[in-house]
Amino acid sequence: MKLSELHLSCCDGNLDKVKEYLNDNNLNAIETIFEEKEDEWIFIQKKEVTRIICAIENNHLFIVKYLYGQGADIYLLQ
Repeated sequence: MKLSELHLSCCDGNLDKVKEYLNDNNLNAIETIFEEKEDEWIFIQKKEVTRIICAIENNHLFIVKYLYGQGADIYLLQ
């Protein structure tokens, strides 16, 4: 499944885009992603991620701080 633009912005560390895409309805939304293999989508690994998880996994502390300040649930999916 393709990640949302907000997820991708959190993964990339693009704070301007995060602010642009963020709203109350999508702050703690959970996406399920699958890994791609050999030009086709197959079930390799199912992973549920939030926006803050994307930022954490990619070492974007400033995004984590911003999302937390906006009310992101740091305990979701733990």
